[in-house]
Order: sequence, then structure tokens, then C-alpha cells
Amino acid sequence: MNDENAVWLFRLAITLQPENPEAMNNLAIATYHLGDRQTAFEYFDKALVLKKEDTVISSNRGNLLKEMDVSKKMTNKGRPQFAYVLQE
Repeated sequence: MNDENAVWLFRLAITLQPENPEAMNNLAIATYHLGDRQTAFEYFDKALVLKKEDTVISSNRGNLLKEMDVSKKMTNKGRPQFAYVLQE
């Protein structure tokens, strides 16, 4: 399955089950893979609202936050960006 199909399927899942934190987490990951880090971050936040103590979602959000911070710093210095793997 490609990431565009995954985004479509997870959006459908959330439409059917808007309180499903796992679907929200997976939508965040698929969105991240399409290159939209800001939207992915927002989906991780929504997933954590639904399931506050989930360590996987929290870890994924933290990894993305680190990557966003590193990318910002590295881009400003003209160095290559790093990519962290999100847990799926």
C-alpha cells in the first residue's frame, strides 16, 4: 500500500471512528511519509488527546518534534537534514 492510499484509508477510519487513537496515529505516520510534518504533528497531538498515556504515540510525536527541530537548525546552518524513524 502506498502512503496516499494509507492516508485515504486512515481518514476513512477516523470518519467512521473519530475516537480511534490508533487510526489517528497511523494517519500521522502516513502523512509524515508524504512529507507533511506539520499535519502529522497535529494528528499525533489529536491521538494523544484521545489516549494520553500511550507510549508509542508519545514516542512518535517526540521523534517528529526532534526531527522538526533538527531540520530547522540544520537547514539554517546549510547542513544535511536527519530523519528519525517513527514507530509504526
